[in-house]
Amino acid sequence: MERMDKSREVWQRVMNSPPAVPKDGLRGLRRESAALAAAYRQLAGSLSGKAGEKAAQLYREETATSACLRGLEVLRGEDGGKLKYPQPGKEPALQLLRGCYHRTRNCVAEYTARAVDPETGAVFRALADRAQRQCGLLAELMGMI
Repeated sequence: MERMDKSREVWQRVMNSPPAVPKDGLRGLRRESAALAAAYRQLAGSLSGKAGEKAAQLYREETATSACLRGLEVLRGEDGGKLKYPQPGKEPALQLLRGCYHRTRNCVAEYTARAVDPETGAVFRALADRAQRQCGLLAELMGMI
């Protein structure tokens, strides 16, 4: 019985702990967004038909997310300089989509955690909603290829 109580306590701590926040704040979120945008750009160029269109939509949305995060940096008086989009690896499309799904899901957690901020919370709620929709699109894309 004591073992079950300890397991329950650990589970409660895990469920109540906030998601990991990047050490470099908004800059880290922007880097993550840039990496996702680069992956979507690569997918849009390599996939055809509806799948390519959906990847292009994801790319447009992620570049808008990146611009929004940069705007928040400027609002806070942080650097806000441009970031270069990294080159994604040469992995197969399905593997790249899986990675994007997990990264986007982590972004949902980050944005949701920041939604309580009185000044920028509404923006982060909108970003969390967009990222949730993107998770659905990514799952759909994985089912299409």
